[in-house]
Amino acid sequence: MRPRASAFATLLLISIVTAGCGGGNGQQSSTPPSPPLPGAVPAALFSLTVHNNNNWPSVPFAGIRLWSTGTYWQNLNPAPGVYDFSTFDQFLNAARGHNVDVLYTFGEVPAWASSNPNLVCGTSGAPLGSCAPPNDLNSDGTGSNQHWKDFVTAVVTHAAGQVRYWEVWNEPTVPGYWVGTNQQMLRLARDAYSIIKANDPNALVTTPAPSTGINGVANWMGPYLALGGGQYADIITFHGYNWSTQPGVYPQPEAIVPLVNNLKAVLVTNAQDKKPLWCTEGGWGDTTGNGFTDPDLHAAYLARHYLLQESEGVNRYYWFAWDNGFDSLGLPDGLWVPTTGITPAGVAYQQMQNWMVGASPSGQCSSNGNIWTCTYTRANGYQAEAIWDTSKSCSNGVCSTSPQPAASTYLHYRDLAGNTTAISGSTVPLGAKPIWLENQ
Repeated sequence: MRPRASAFATLLLISIVTAGCGGGNGQQSSTPPSPPLPGAVPAALFSLTVHNNNNWPSVPFAGIRLWSTGTYWQNLNPAPGVYDFSTFDQFLNAARGHNVDVLYTFGEVPAWASSNPNLVCGTSGAPLGSCAPPNDLNSDGTGSNQHWKDFVTAVVTHAAGQVRYWEVWNEPTVPGYWVGTNQQMLRLARDAYSIIKANDPNALVTTPAPSTGINGVANWMGPYLALGGGQYADIITFHGYNWSTQPGVYPQPEAIVPLVNNLKAVLVTNAQDKKPLWCTEGGWGDTTGNGFTDPDLHAAYLARHYLLQESEGVNRYYWFAWDNGFDSLGLPDGLWVPTTGITPAGVAYQQMQNWMVGASPSGQCSSNGNIWTCTYTRANGYQAEAIWDTSKSCSNGVCSTSPQPAASTYLHYRDLAGNTTAISGSTVPLGAKPIWLENQ
């Protein structure tokens, strides 16, 4: 539920820098990981939104989500029967050239097709009227819905074989993106599903992706699925944000656990729990609004969010976003910024991808008071443990830690800055930023 991002300047060079609490002089391990075991974390877990195709990520990622990319319905279809796929094609070409798959998200009704073209769409920054349903779609879901069907047909025909995944709508829970009824959203999904499958049988369709916190996601998805929304989706999608309402109190990534659990309960009730579960947008939210400005806490949040979502059964997580630029205070708000390159959170993303992909979880992450632990295995006896302490924090480049006993099987630990440190004295320094203990 982030505001629309502005475009960033094109750069010819992406600088790679690393940062973390207190730096560190540990050495990178050159030992390649063991081959994956069954149930291993897939590379597809790590996916991204990228606002500008000239800011292509320097980190590994499996899929790109086209949202806040100048590819909304109102961009691609600015007038009846008129289509402009130039920006869309730039992203498709970039994705193909970098061997990543594409998720296209539908949203933002063109003014000419809107049922209320002068409506102010909340605080999202979206154009007037773009959050209103099409003007040929009645509140009960009846009507020709021809504007929508024409657009879906055009974009799917144009991109057949290039877009693997189609997301029916962005955040129907947020007035800035949707003020219609569930019946209207169901009709959009039904018509889109039929058109997409007819034009590209190999494509997969997702549900609309609700947002707005621990209860809001499930509270929207339940009634939508009860109407029959599950018939028109191969994948269940949601957005995973946690908004702090207390000044200076940063959002806790562990709130993603009850959010996902509430959603999964709704999926069971509606017999949709066998479908893949994706978080197609998430992060720490608005930096300034959350009072959440410390780069090390950004890195900690990202790492914990990926660990916990995978633990709860989320198959893909599209971080929002690679190139968010700066917040209103002039602080980095993404994984990469034009002036300095990759941020501490971007480095943390690299480390999490290195740690997790190909490793098999031994079970769900668990907590003992403030301390959370996630354990993993690989072939050839490899064992690892991610561990952190939610009571610790970071400020001005310094992160508080306390000694935590480490099992004797572990020989060293890795940190989010990319350092590897031998374990000495049977304890490790535990803080807000997860560390990764290994036995080999």
